[in-house]
Amino acid sequence: MTTQHSRLTTHDSRLFSLKAIIFDFNGVIVNDEPIHLKMFQKILKEEGIRLSAQEYYSHYLAFDDKNCFEKILNKEGHPISRSKIRKLVERKAHAYEAYIEKHLTLFAGVKKWVNILSKKYPLAIASAALGSEIGWILKRAGILKKFKVIIAAEDTKKSKPDPESYLLALKKLNRFKKILPQECLVIEDSIAGVRGTHKAQMKSLALAHTYSKSQLKESDLVLKSFQELSLTKIQGLFKQ
Repeated sequence: MTTQHSRLTTHDSRLFSLKAIIFDFNGVIVNDEPIHLKMFQKILKEEGIRLSAQEYYSHYLAFDDKNCFEKILNKEGHPISRSKIRKLVERKAHAYEAYIEKHLTLFAGVKKWVNILSKKYPLAIASAALGSEIGWILKRAGILKKFKVIIAAEDTKKSKPDPESYLLALKKLNRFKKILPQECLVIEDSIAGVRGTHKAQMKSLALAHTYSKSQLKESDLVLKSFQELSLTKIQGLFKQ
C-alpha cells in the first residue's frame, strides 16, 4: 500500500466525499511570502535585529505577525510588552500595505481555480494574515465573493501547525451545511500548514510555492503549482 493511500484511512476507517475546500492565503493565493520577509527585516532592523531568510522560512513563516515578533524579540533578549508588540505589528502592516499596493502578484492559475472550485464546493480561507490584507487583496483580484468564510490572524489565538484556524473555518462553513473535517481539503504551501491540516483530520494539497516538493512530502498530494491541478487529482483523494 502506498504512503498516500495509507493516509486516506489515517483518521477513520471510512472514506469520505469532498464537500468543502479551505485555502491558505500567503504563499497559496498571493505570492507575498518574500514581501512579508522583507517587511519583517525592515522593522526588525530598526530595532537592531537581523533576520535572515533561512531563519524566517525555517522557524517563523507559519506564525502571525504578533507571534512572530514575540518569538524573535524573546530569542534576541529584547523586552516584550503588549504595547511594543502592537506597535511593531502596526508598523509592519503599514509597510506591507504600501509595498503590496504596487507589487501585488497572484499565483498563476489561482483565479481560474477559485472560480472553478467555488461552483462545486463552498470555499474558505484560513490564514495567519491580517483580515484587512486578505480582504483588500481578494477584492482587488475580483474573487472576494467566492469565499463564504475568511479566518484571519485576529480570529485565532494559535498559529499553525495548531489546527485552530481550520477548525474555526469549518465551524463557520457548517452554518451553510453539515460538513465533517474528513470531508474537507486544505490547500497549503507550508510544512506547518500541512501538519495542522492533518491535526484537524482534513486532507491536504500542498503547492510547492514556498518549500520544495520533497519538504512537503507529509501532504496527501503535492503539486508544483496550480498548473498541475485537476479535479480528478483533487477528487481522487476522496470517495465519490
